[in-house]
Amino acid sequence: MILRPGWPLQWLLVGFPVFWAMGLASFATMIMAVPMAVELLRRRPLRLPRGFGFWLLFLLWSFAGVLMLGVNPAGTVPGSARSRILAYAMREAGYVAITVVMLYIGNLSNAEVSQSKIVKWLGALFVTTALGGVVGMIAPNFQFTSPFELILPGSIRYDDYVQHLVHPAVAQVQDVISDATPRPAAPFTYTNVWGFHLTILGVWFFVSWLLKASPGRRVIGVMIMLTGMVTLIYSLNRAAWLGAAVALICVCVRLAVRGRLVLLGSIALAGVLAAGVFYASPLKGVVDARLENGKSNDIRSFTTERAFELSAQSPVIGFGSTRRAYGSASSIAVGQSSDCPQCGNASIGMNGYFYLLLVSTGYVGAALFFGLGAVQVWRARKLHSPTATAAGVVLIMTAFYGFFYDASTWLVVPFVTIGLLWRESELLARRSHPDDPQRPETGYRNA
Repeated sequence: MILRPGWPLQWLLVGFPVFWAMGLASFATMIMAVPMAVELLRRRPLRLPRGFGFWLLFLLWSFAGVLMLGVNPAGTVPGSARSRILAYAMREAGYVAITVVMLYIGNLSNAEVSQSKIVKWLGALFVTTALGGVVGMIAPNFQFTSPFELILPGSIRYDDYVQHLVHPAVAQVQDVISDATPRPAAPFTYTNVWGFHLTILGVWFFVSWLLKASPGRRVIGVMIMLTGMVTLIYSLNRAAWLGAAVALICVCVRLAVRGRLVLLGSIALAGVLAAGVFYASPLKGVVDARLENGKSNDIRSFTTERAFELSAQSPVIGFGSTRRAYGSASSIAVGQSSDCPQCGNASIGMNGYFYLLLVSTGYVGAALFFGLGAVQVWRARKLHSPTATAAGVVLIMTAFYGFFYDASTWLVVPFVTIGLLWRESELLARRSHPDDPQRPETGYRNA
């Protein structure tokens, strides 16, 4: 069988539900990065995006954190480097994998894989995520033992951290509004990661299903989008609600700058109609109940404060990984109890990947992390194609989510986005210098 160019990326995005069902969702990017890396080695010399130096320095900075894993800073629960190496290794492997994915996209030509095809693959993953939200609401307790879980030795298989990675569950049932509130997670491991992906993938779904599409496809696209919006509200992900608002604001600002007032007015009218439906439906009651039950506010405030305190002890290189604080926002006691379920050793740096970067790589590492995306957004500021606009919105949303969600081990969609934006920018450069043989053809095509 002859595999078409781009097949590893297609399998990763479109075939992600298969990885999830096999218990390999947390390893999917690393697995598919291997054939991508093999293909990249055959394509030498490689093209690199502007700003790649920032990302390369970040990788080196992050790798150096292994030297700090055994350090126990003041105010944290003592532990060994051995107890922290697994989470550290998973995170570093994830960084390397998303780097390979981005370079793979940037080194594919238009004849091999077009921009629109990659955007459609991202749209397909949105459909999967929205469907996972529906299943999570209908059958929140559904879970099963994955094939990968079955082959693991018992000493590893029943570890809590490993269980979260390899045991598929369609939802997390948590004490948010009631004692058993279902919050969708499939095909990801955590509900916050699900909300993160539903919203950023929704931008790509809009481009691939609603722009320049047939009337029938648009009707289906609107129905899928509305389904995703309803499940998003019922997921009780407040940060994801804000993230969706950020996306809408970014689009409106972009349209206003370009003078697209008619389209801007259409969006405003649609917003008014949507608000009317929202206030007349049970959805408003769900939002009101969530806003009145901010049980995670104290924990977030506590871990955020501790993250800044901890990073101040090693502001340059960080500590390589997270640490656990003594007590929590509820009590100085160590460990949970029936009287204080929120007590325990809160993990410092897990309330948002921005704080994780501060703790694990210091202020220098955190600044380097965002360098590549900032360069690509700035370089593409003059591009007005749907792909460039969507990419800019997704990267801004990703930066916003850094203060709320820890998606550091599954940042493949933002890095696919950087790859798409990189190719768009190369097209502009090629058009500006049509006679320059040093500027290669990109994989550009309007989505």
